[in-house]
Amino acid sequence: MKAVKNLFKKKKPQPLRPGTDEGRPSQTAADQRPCSPPPTTSTTHPTGCETLFEGTAPIIADIVFVHGLRGHPTKTWTKDNVCWPRDLLSKEAGLCHTRILTFGYDANIVSVGGHASLNSLFKHSVNLLNDLSQERRRDSRDRPIIFVAHSLGGLMVKEALDHSNNVRDTISHLGHIFSSTRGIIFLGTPHRGSGMTTLAKLVASVAQVALQDVNHDLIRVLEPESPTLDKIRDSFSRMLYKRVLKVWSFEEELAIIGGEKVVYGDSAIIGDACEIRGTIHGDHLGMVKFAARSDAGYKKVLYAIEMLLEGLDDDQPGTTDPSNTKATVPEVCDIFGYKCHSNL
Repeated sequence: MKAVKNLFKKKKPQPLRPGTDEGRPSQTAADQRPCSPPPTTSTTHPTGCETLFEGTAPIIADIVFVHGLRGHPTKTWTKDNVCWPRDLLSKEAGLCHTRILTFGYDANIVSVGGHASLNSLFKHSVNLLNDLSQERRRDSRDRPIIFVAHSLGGLMVKEALDHSNNVRDTISHLGHIFSSTRGIIFLGTPHRGSGMTTLAKLVASVAQVALQDVNHDLIRVLEPESPTLDKIRDSFSRMLYKRVLKVWSFEEELAIIGGEKVVYGDSAIIGDACEIRGTIHGDHLGMVKFAARSDAGYKKVLYAIEMLLEGLDDDQPGTTDPSNTKATVPEVCDIFGYKCHSNL
């Protein structure tokens, strides 16, 4: 508790030093000028889409990275100054005809000394749709999309696709995101919530005492019994029923300091029959940080991306007849070279 309080402790003012602006003599009346009010303290957080790799024409797919809670569009994916989507994936021969983007949003539940975004998960997801649609406006709106999402980012991608699917007939440019999405790679996504929300609530309570902004909505979403999670799971299962979205889910192998994993196995998987599952040797944060192509975790994610790219010639989203779903399941599974998890 003491360590948590120290996050919000204000530093004591330093004594004035001669020769500095603070210690110089007062200005004369002639030198004095009207002063503008001091700027509002804020913490700048990169938001929106950023292209990490343009790719070589013809571009066959957009690969979009989405970070998680308190994440960053590039730092989340960086280890030893290597941002692997930009510095490693771009060097892979099989990905030279892809464009790699990252999406940033303010997912800080508490902002020390500034203002935290109070956006709900849904509002963040709508921003994702709008910004991604804008990036694709000058290119092909129908270009296939593959999402790579960490933690809360996976929930946001599911929420975004649900909204995109719902507005296909009314807001066509947003509807194109759902119809173009071919695969999602979930990395430590808490589909059924996280037990670490208790710690998040503790931090939020201390923050409120220190008069800091707190985004309670994002904390509530991650609770195991969250109605929002129930809704997202239900809507996403309906999307998977069409057998046009391929899903890979990776679970963290290591616990964080304190002996607990942020997202346990049953929450890190969706439970779909043709979901490809695996684990990465790292804790919740380390599972998405790779510094070299030889990293075992990097190889797993790269393989998942390559397999999704190989499956781009499959049926377009929306063209599969749900009544023939049982007949198409084996074909989808064969694409990945894995057997379906029929016992889930």
